[in-house]
Amino acid sequence: MTSNHTLPFWQASILTYLVLLFAYGYIYGANDQMDFMPYALHIQQPTLFTQDFYVNCLSQRINERFILSHCIALFPENTWKALFFIIHATCSIILISGIFTWASKFIAAYWLVLLTGFATLILSYNINLGGNELYYNMACGSLISKSLGIWALWHAYQSRWFISSILAILATYFHPIAGFQVILLSALLLNPRLYIGYLVLSVALVSPYIFFLVRDLNSRLSSE
Repeated sequence: MTSNHTLPFWQASILTYLVLLFAYGYIYGANDQMDFMPYALHIQQPTLFTQDFYVNCLSQRINERFILSHCIALFPENTWKALFFIIHATCSIILISGIFTWASKFIAAYWLVLLTGFATLILSYNINLGGNELYYNMACGSLISKSLGIWALWHAYQSRWFISSILAILATYFHPIAGFQVILLSALLLNPRLYIGYLVLSVALVSPYIFFLVRDLNSRLSSE
């Protein structure tokens, strides 16, 4: 797609990420992170937040923050600032390069591909209902899931069902709603003769998590 006079998409993605940081900043320790950071600290030190109602609810049941919080808890708290930024930068660049790759499939002009990516990420930012953006200016489960999901869709489109399935499964574990949508959309993109292998692997590996998640959610709702 790129010529000697254009940047590879990964380099263009890094530059786009820097523009996003300049335009919308970077958040640490607020918004969605206020949900899973205390829970991750509680996992590291069970004596912390023992009187916190939300943390107690999360610690007693499988929940949508479970995987992310346990992954974060593997790292010392004094490394989190650097860790969260690395996660944010890595996932953002992967997501942006996925957007450019998809755009290049349907648009021939390189600079129009970049313009499409810019419009998608910058001009449409912070206008979606409920703040459900494609890109977030903080590290969160949804950003991780979407960075995996866009490539799950791409590999499904390329008929690489196994890679697509693995990426969609990981996306579901980090954000169940976004990831499950990726599984369904990937199935639509696949060649029908690849459905069986894709669906068997995907459903088999996400079903236990979804089952316990829904069970414990219903249990939580019924107790309120």
